[in-house]
Amino acid sequence: MASKDIDIRDPLYGFIEFPSSISPILSTLPLIRLTRIKQLAHTYLVYPSAVHTRFEHSIGTYHIAGLMAHKLDFKKEEVENIQLAALLHDIGHGPYSHPFEDVMRYITGDENFSHKRVGEIVIENESSLKKVLSNERRKRVLEIYN
Repeated sequence: MASKDIDIRDPLYGFIEFPSSISPILSTLPLIRLTRIKQLAHTYLVYPSAVHTRFEHSIGTYHIAGLMAHKLDFKKEEVENIQLAALLHDIGHGPYSHPFEDVMRYITGDENFSHKRVGEIVIENESSLKKVLSNERRKRVLEIYN
């Protein structure tokens, strides 16, 4: 099945377009997983409207990165790479946001444990991402990501 352009409605930015060259990534497991992780952990218990997810946050980040890259006159392919790196910037997050990293540092004994490093591993190795991103594109996205 051929991929197609997709528009996602964001409450802040309106419709955000995902061209067919990028839209298949929205169906990958790492991004679908972000739909279940709250951006602000348990903040919603005090502020009930603070309920957006890491996925929603990543959609907005993708959009803003694209606006900035266009403004700086990057070529189309590089704009897409920048947007992909922005879209994937949180894929290494666990539940409970950044406090999860403290728990993992304690459990693993690795003082350098971070969601960013987990994200790198996911981008490098996760099979559904490998299906939609060429090796060259993944390499470039990782360069931007770092």
